[in-house]
Amino acid sequence: MTLGELIEAIKIGNGKLGKSAVIRKIATVAGATLYVGDSTLQKACNGNGILQSDVKASIMTNWNVREKDVLAYIDCLIKDIGQTAMKLGIPHADEYNKELLCKAVRYQFAAFFDDAAGIDVDNHIPDLYQKLLDDPNAIPVVGTTLYPGDAAYDYSKCKRYEMDVYGTLHYEMELQNTGKIPWVNRTMVYVDEGAKVRPSIDRIPIPEKHPNGIVKLHFDLIGRGAEGTSYIRWKMVDANGEDCFPNEPNKFHVEIITTFTPKD
Repeated sequence: MTLGELIEAIKIGNGKLGKSAVIRKIATVAGATLYVGDSTLQKACNGNGILQSDVKASIMTNWNVREKDVLAYIDCLIKDIGQTAMKLGIPHADEYNKELLCKAVRYQFAAFFDDAAGIDVDNHIPDLYQKLLDDPNAIPVVGTTLYPGDAAYDYSKCKRYEMDVYGTLHYEMELQNTGKIPWVNRTMVYVDEGAKVRPSIDRIPIPEKHPNGIVKLHFDLIGRGAEGTSYIRWKMVDANGEDCFPNEPNKFHVEIITTFTPKD
């Protein structure tokens, strides 16, 4: 994703509002003054120019202090949340949480304004949005992937279940390849951390999936006779067993609460 693609997605419905104007306004609401011309900003948006380190540093100086102001401006920009969500790679939903989408967009802007960032940054928004849906107060980490351009979105229908300590729960994990590269020879591997339930299988091969492809993985979760809360975690590995998302240990998980249910 380029900076221009991000801006195009969030300014749908804003007429002829220029991309360079959006960057300049974001800088202003973040408490910064940019001493560069519109042509420089436009080139950065188009992917044939960069933002210099001093420009990025200026924007990020009060980035967290001015969080509410930046979020308010992003909120004003997003006129058609459905179209924007689609452009940003978020799976279709009957409704979207605009407040959390704005937060995810803000994190993505911060990724562009990082001093080490290039002109093309992975689209983290689908994953960031899902993390914020799971916990609106979370401070998501924009993780580095094993393969540049790789991304995955876990939009399994439910991430929290209750079951009997000796019960069995059938679970469907639904993943989408939201990145730019195909998934080939990948496997979901269960991370055994002594949970109070166990999956019926601890390695599930992932069918080859190209960008935007969706895969559904099925398995059972089996109670082990103990009460409590467990976080069942998985990791996606490549053909060599390397974690594809090493900086996001909780990327694929489900919370299970086990309780003892007396028999009549």
